[in-house]
Amino acid sequence: EAWAAKWAAELADSHIARTHPSLEEARLRMGAAYEKLFDLEQALRSCVERVLKARYSDNWWDNLPRTVKDRVATRQKQPSNVWLDDYNESNLRFADFDDLRHIISNDREGFRGVIADIDWFDSTMRTLVSLRNRIAHVNTLSADDANDFIRTAERVLRVIRP
Repeated sequence: EAWAAKWAAELADSHIARTHPSLEEARLRMGAAYEKLFDLEQALRSCVERVLKARYSDNWWDNLPRTVKDRVATRQKQPSNVWLDDYNESNLRFADFDDLRHIISNDREGFRGVIADIDWFDSTMRTLVSLRNRIAHVNTLSADDANDFIRTAERVLRVIRP
């Protein structure tokens, strides 16, 4: 009985440590997750623009889904968005994470040369969206969620980078 109580206490302590880290642990964990998120979002934007320019030349923007173009146009007009990636001149800087997934998923033929399994990509990106939002809005992920995000983002990066 004593060993069971000790074991249960150790499990509880371990769980609490993994889900409720110290501020320093959270900072390190979230710093690593943010770094991977930054790499992933920049690589996605680059991949989308590279593939669409190769496929449609100067008319690449015209071939985006209407919902994405409308959302980008709305964001461009909002004065509060002037801070959005001012070093990047592409209109894709106004596209959000899920817009990038949507663009790729809607032009399966165009992206098939880069992403062999578009269904895998779409499903994977859908699972990353909520974790991405938690990272981008400065919330803390559990150790498991942070590690899952980083590993999954690395898999996507291996596929989309030239």
